[in-house]
Amino acid sequence: MRVMAVLVISLTCITGVVDAAEKPLMFRFKSVGVEEDLVDATMMLFKGSLEEEGKYRPVSADDVMGYVECYESTCAAEIGWEAGYEKAIIGSLTRLGYKIIVRVQLVDTRDGTVLYSEDGVSESEEDLDTVLARLAKGVTTGSKFEGTAEVGMITEKEALEDRRRESYSSKGLRVGFIWPIDNSFGNKIDRLTALDFAYQHDLPDFFLAGRSGIRWGDGGVDICFLDAKIGRYLSRGDFTPFVNGGVGVHYIRGKETVQSDDVTASYSWDDGAYGLVLLGGAGFTAFRTYDFQFQIDVDYFIMLDKINDEKVEGSDARRPQGILFTFCIRKN
Repeated sequence: MRVMAVLVISLTCITGVVDAAEKPLMFRFKSVGVEEDLVDATMMLFKGSLEEEGKYRPVSADDVMGYVECYESTCAAEIGWEAGYEKAIIGSLTRLGYKIIVRVQLVDTRDGTVLYSEDGVSESEEDLDTVLARLAKGVTTGSKFEGTAEVGMITEKEALEDRRRESYSSKGLRVGFIWPIDNSFGNKIDRLTALDFAYQHDLPDFFLAGRSGIRWGDGGVDICFLDAKIGRYLSRGDFTPFVNGGVGVHYIRGKETVQSDDVTASYSWDDGAYGLVLLGGAGFTAFRTYDFQFQIDVDYFIMLDKINDEKVEGSDARRPQGILFTFCIRKN
C-alpha cells in the first residue's frame, strides 16, 4: 500500500513538472527549396528537442486548427492569441546549394514581440539534427547559435574550422635545384641539386619553418646548417599560396677558371665562405588540413659573406646568390 502511494505521489509530481512547461503554438515552417518530407522531419525533430530542454512543450497548429499558413510574427501573434496561447513559434527552411538555413522565432502573442530569433546553417541534411538541437537550446536559454556549441553538438563545418585553427607540425624531405645568379658560384656552375630535411609548424594564418641540407653540382657546394623562416598563408583553404622570409647559416663553395691568350688575364680560384644567408620567397601549399601536405617553395637567397674575396688577381669576389626551387610531401 505504501509503495502504491509513493508511485501515485511520484507520478503526480512528474505530471506537475510536465504540465508546468509552457505550451507555445508551433506553426508549420515555411519551405524555400526544401521538400515537404524534410519539413515534416524538421518539425518533429525540433519539437522533440524543445521538449527535451524541458521549458516548452510546443503544440502543433495543424493539430489545433488544421493547416494554416502563418510565417510572420504578426500573423503568429494574432492567431496564437485568439487560440489561447501566450507564445508562438514560427520558422523556415531555405536551401542554398547543399546548405540548409533554418530560422526559428519565438513570438509573444500578447503584443507581437519577437522574443528570440536565430538562424542555424547546416552544410548537409545529416547535420540538421545537431542544428535543430542547438536552436532548441537557444530558444530555451536565449543564447545565440554559436553559444550553444557543446561536446557532441558540433556541426561538420565547425569541426573543419576548428581543424584549421589548430596548430600542428609536419616534417619531410625537400628536393629541388639551385640556379646561381650572375655566376656567383663560378662561371662553370649552372645548377646544384638540393636535398633538405624540412620541419614546419602551422598556425591559423602563419607558419614557422626550418630546414637543413646539402646542395651540390659541377664542383659547387652549399651546405645549409639551418634556415629559419616565417611565412604567412594568404587563405585558410586546403589550397593556398603563401609568402615567407628568413635567415640561415650556410657554407658555400665555388670555383672559376678563365684562360686567355694573355697570360696576365688568366686566373683560377676555388674558395668557400661560411656565414649568414638572407632569403625570401613564395610558394603554394595543397591539402593543408589533411594528414599530409604537398608544398612548392621558391626562394631567392643571398649570402652576406663573399667567396674569392679578391684572393686571385684579376678576378672578382662573389657574393653567392641564386634561386632555390624545392617541393616536398610532408606528414603531419
